[in-house]
Amino acid sequence: MDLAKTLIRSAVRAFYDTRYAIIIDALFIHSVCHPDDLSYILGFQIKELRKLCGKLREDRLIAVHSRQEIKDGNNRPVSRDYYYIPLHTAIDSIKFRIYHLQSQVNDQYIPSIEKKDYYCPRVGCGAQWTQMEVLSNYDERGFLCQRCGGYLEQQKESEADKGGHEKLSRLMGQIGPLLRLLPAIDAATIPENDFESAYQRLVPVPRDEQHPSRATTVLNPVRAVPSKVAAQTDEHKLEISVTTNSERTAAETAAENQRKAALAAQNQLPVWHTNSTVTGELVRNEGVALITEENSTVPEGSVQKRQPEADSDVMAAYFKRLEEEQARQAREEEEEDDEDEDDADEPEAKKAKLTEDDEDEDDAEFEDAL
Repeated sequence: MDLAKTLIRSAVRAFYDTRYAIIIDALFIHSVCHPDDLSYILGFQIKELRKLCGKLREDRLIAVHSRQEIKDGNNRPVSRDYYYIPLHTAIDSIKFRIYHLQSQVNDQYIPSIEKKDYYCPRVGCGAQWTQMEVLSNYDERGFLCQRCGGYLEQQKESEADKGGHEKLSRLMGQIGPLLRLLPAIDAATIPENDFESAYQRLVPVPRDEQHPSRATTVLNPVRAVPSKVAAQTDEHKLEISVTTNSERTAAETAAENQRKAALAAQNQLPVWHTNSTVTGELVRNEGVALITEENSTVPEGSVQKRQPEADSDVMAAYFKRLEEEQARQAREEEEEDDEDEDDADEPEAKKAKLTEDDEDEDDAEFEDAL
């Protein structure tokens, strides 16, 4: 734990100002602190203190735990916050901060071999090349562009590029102590400083008579409850059993069969759904009787499985009735067509007869005229 405290204190002093550093020191001394106690011992206004602690909490260097308490003389519970330092979370936060800072500085520094210092000034080309790429194509006047053949010009080195290597060297020198602590911390066992364990090491803040602390009663006292993982991996309770299907005992087989039978009985359809309420026969969903009392006996409270032969007989009867119905409809349609043809022939016959009568009358009139 001492290594973790040293790392956190050094990181806060490296990346934050003095106000944040003394907050971390106070939390390491008292283990757990209420904002009123921190404000009293550090001399900060409560609003300013909460702002500073909010920044540390955002960076995951401290944590906040809330619990219900009852003040003396007041029966109404209130929520009180307590600050503490979670070691594992704080160490991971510092590792990520160092990695992120190194990545930013490395991105600014590009070795001269990889920098494209030469460019083509021709309009429409604008190609850029490194020192190694231009060495193979040059003449008396200078280096030539490998794309268009024009002469290349060298870019001016910016101040950021000049100081890139210096920044990286200066950064490594400043964070060197932190980098040397990280391997030692990874090799050591650091306990997790959660609120329960930190509260057990609580050092009360001394107060004078002018600023007394008000006693409170915890509504739900903190109890150290072992985690489920620790309870499951206890060496006295851990038991491993490796068996195969062939090694199962008769008791396990009987229990499995009993479970399957109970599950099958639970999934059975009710009698009113499988048997006719009029005849008591076992019926299908469409109401066609499959098994009657004369040819089969069905145990009470059970459903007999339908046989494929019964299904085929029912389907054959259904298709036979369907064919008869189709034949009957075809005959009716033929009869209707014959009646329509007879009705159509009668007007033609009447029209032909009227035509013959008219011709006879015309012939008689012509003879009279002669």
